[in-house]
Amino acid sequence: MSWFKSISERLEEKKRDLEREAAERAARTVVRRGARAVKDALASVSEAAEAALFGPEDASPAEDAKTPTDEASRASTPRAEVLGLRDAADRGRAEDASRAAAQKARAEQALDAEVDAELAAMKKRLGK
Repeated sequence: MSWFKSISERLEEKKRDLEREAAERAARTVVRRGARAVKDALASVSEAAEAALFGPEDASPAEDAKTPTDEASRASTPRAEVLGLRDAADRGRAEDASRAAAQKARAEQALDAEVDAELAAMKKRLGK
């Protein structure tokens, strides 16, 4: 009986060790993934803040004339002006979104009208 008991105890001990190692691996994985997620979030936040403050990187020459380009002029830009540029960019994005929504609605209406016309033509042919 003692032989069976010692094997059973060793198996239980091995099971606890494996569970502990699995928990440690899972914790390390969670920490790594969390750190990666935080780094990605910080990078996207910094890019968004930079784009909001200084404009997007792919700005047209007309927009480049509005935004300050050198460090001295960026440092001297008043907060209200920066907020005004951000508001203008937000309004531009909102206008683009509303234009896209209107265009999508017009396309849907045209498609509906076309489908209705085809359906009426089919009904007319079948009715004869």
